[in-house]
Amino acid sequence: MKKVLLFALLLAAASTLTAHAQALPPLQNHTYTCNYTNPTFGEKSYGASVFSFVYMNQPGQKSGIEDFDTIHGYRDNRKITFAKPADRYRPTPPPNGDPALWATDWEFTINPSGPQCNARVTNGGLVINFTNCTDGSARYCF
Repeated sequence: MKKVLLFALLLAAASTLTAHAQALPPLQNHTYTCNYTNPTFGEKSYGASVFSFVYMNQPGQKSGIEDFDTIHGYRDNRKITFAKPADRYRPTPPPNGDPALWATDWEFTINPSGPQCNARVTNGGLVINFTNCTDGSARYCF
């Protein structure tokens, strides 16, 4: 009886953990305003940027096109990939005490072999903070 009860408790705990597996993605076709530090592709600071995901190669990976404003007064685009999502939780106060999803960290790449950045998505997908880019750039999109 104790083994059956222990198995049932473990099964319930596992299903609770899998229920929390929910990445916050960047929003599809949403217009972000991005502030750049050391831009390397002619991006305009406080210009618009829109992600259109057209390839869903693997679970936890979003690939597509980023359309962005340039300092030259026109729009440009590039192939991009968000991959390897890692959810970030913060504890919530009792009575329920379940952890609350507040951010998802992604690995961001400008394809085919462009720079990579850490991309933290917060606020329900409305904010993306790109840091530690291999080309020395950074940006904050909201």
